[in-house]
Amino acid sequence: MINDASLVMIPSGYKDGKLYSVKPTNGDGDFTFSRGSNLAATRVNSEGLIEKGRENLLFYSQDFSDSNWVLQNNATITHNITDPNGGTTASRLSFDALTNSGLYQQQLTNFGTGLIRTASIYLKGTVGGENVMIGDASNRTRVVLTTDWVRYEGFASDDSTFFIIYTDHISGASSDIIDIAFAQYELGLVATDYIETTTTTAQAGILEDMPRLDYSGGSCPALLLEPQRSNLFPQSEYFGGWDVYRGSLTANDTTSPEGVDNAYRYEENSDTGQHFVRKTISMTSGTTYTASAFVKADEITSVKLGSSNTGNWNASATFNLSNGSVSSGSGIIENYGNRWYRCIVTAACTTTATIGLEITTSSGAGSLGDGLYIYGAMIEQGSYPTSYIPTYGSSVTRSQDVPSIVNLQSKGLFGSTSGSIFYEFENVQDLFKGWSISNTKDRYQYVDIGGSANGYFRFRGYEQSFNLQVVNLGATSTISVGSTTKKLCITWDANGFSLYGDGVLLGSISITDSIAVNSISNYNGNLSNTGDLLREMIWFPTRLTDAEAIALTTI
Repeated sequence: MINDASLVMIPSGYKDGKLYSVKPTNGDGDFTFSRGSNLAATRVNSEGLIEKGRENLLFYSQDFSDSNWVLQNNATITHNITDPNGGTTASRLSFDALTNSGLYQQQLTNFGTGLIRTASIYLKGTVGGENVMIGDASNRTRVVLTTDWVRYEGFASDDSTFFIIYTDHISGASSDIIDIAFAQYELGLVATDYIETTTTTAQAGILEDMPRLDYSGGSCPALLLEPQRSNLFPQSEYFGGWDVYRGSLTANDTTSPEGVDNAYRYEENSDTGQHFVRKTISMTSGTTYTASAFVKADEITSVKLGSSNTGNWNASATFNLSNGSVSSGSGIIENYGNRWYRCIVTAACTTTATIGLEITTSSGAGSLGDGLYIYGAMIEQGSYPTSYIPTYGSSVTRSQDVPSIVNLQSKGLFGSTSGSIFYEFENVQDLFKGWSISNTKDRYQYVDIGGSANGYFRFRGYEQSFNLQVVNLGATSTISVGSTTKKLCITWDANGFSLYGDGVLLGSISITDSIAVNSISNYNGNLSNTGDLLREMIWFPTRLTDAEAIALTTI
């Protein structure tokens, strides 16, 4: 049957703004893809790690010429020095006997304000003592240089508009030098892999319009399609901005689910009472919120995630971090590998108020020095969790994933009056769960997959139900689909439609009106808002037989 298919889309090839089909290979089956204008989206990559979008906020990260960087008094600079990779893009700062020399870049206006950032740069040299600093206007980290290249990093969190390499020059030796290369300034608690820039900033990782091929289900990727969501916590990784009760926090203490050392450790003290960290936000009555945090056991193997005011927002569950189970309450726990779990709670807010999310380790007398690790807190409006959205000083919105394809008949992907479509999802119950509710009367959106003014067909999700709708001369007929179905196939020709799920014929509908397919779209014009993992899509220009459709959908 694959040989007869007009389009085969198994998530594999992609670039920013494009999702490639396996068949055809000439581009006619490729989907355009968009998501928005920021780097808020994440995925689980092939290594099992959370992958983010990253950006070097500096301009001219390897070109330290006078026109790009500002040389401070009492220093001179020489270019074309051997860099850490064996090239000649490094520069050398030389100092005279005066104090306060350095190099900084002050033309930048793209840093933003109040954000958590990390400055990093490769350095080597002969400056005596701990006199070299990197950072920004008021947050500078002292480093000790060696005669070998070392990448140094410094935490920065003020509203400065410049990155700085600076020395309190104490030794007075005119021969003191610093070789510099590969500067980076980025959001987050730690430095990530270097990204070269020139006249603009540069990005890497999950870009704004990049399809997310997600490996959370195993070794084969699936296309992650989600609705727009916002992480309402302004600091999802910087727990130094949270309230700490009867314990202490240590930043960057262990490797997080993204594979870098930016997870916090919380340790209890010996005081009697609740031991927890808390972050508050304003919640609105009648709105459902889902909160989540990544937690890893150390000496402490049980954690409670929940509301600071269950009378107004009754979300609470206790999780066993030894075996990955929910010990009590209503919650969900997901395994992210390396003993990391994402703990999740959901509830509707009943009274508009400022309410906190608490990560609690125990009550009563604390176990002095015992602790666990935390990373990536998130709270979002909705009845289920979506993929993690990192924040560094303000709430962040990830736009919906929007793949689309048009002109199907002229491309030969569908016949004028017949065709077949096969889908494999993670779980059809989740297919439309991410769709927004436009108003209180119309609680669904739908995917149109063809039609005219009087005749069309569409997949429709309504609350917890899912079905195929066929509109024929204004009259609507439906075929229901079970909530655990994973494989679907719809076939049609001039006589009508049939729907198959998991190897069973679910139903057929006869028609008298003509229905022609020329685009795949949802209610808003795109195949999106599904909130699910799409593993495979196959199209046929003709109607499959019952036997073929049953064989294709059999699990």
